[in-house]
Amino acid sequence: LTLDIVNSMKDIKEEELELAKKVFITNLKESQDMILNVIGNYHIGSMCNMEDKEEIIKNINKVQTSDIENLTSNIDPSLCYFLEGE
Repeated sequence: LTLDIVNSMKDIKEEELELAKKVFITNLKESQDMILNVIGNYHIGSMCNMEDKEEIIKNINKVQTSDIENLTSNIDPSLCYFLEGE
């Protein structure tokens, strides 16, 4: 994350959040259309005690702009370098 992105998240609008929720939920539902994803999600969910799809959707819909604002206030940006070889 860059500092600009973190700062822009502090002023997230309700419409932006609702759009992001719809995108997450759509992606979650689409991921269930492929058998390998269904198997993988079931396996990971059973190992990590994760919620089922409907519970995840409920939790996504509970998120409010104040939750995002609180989250961004706890982010401490740091510098990361990615080294590449030839």
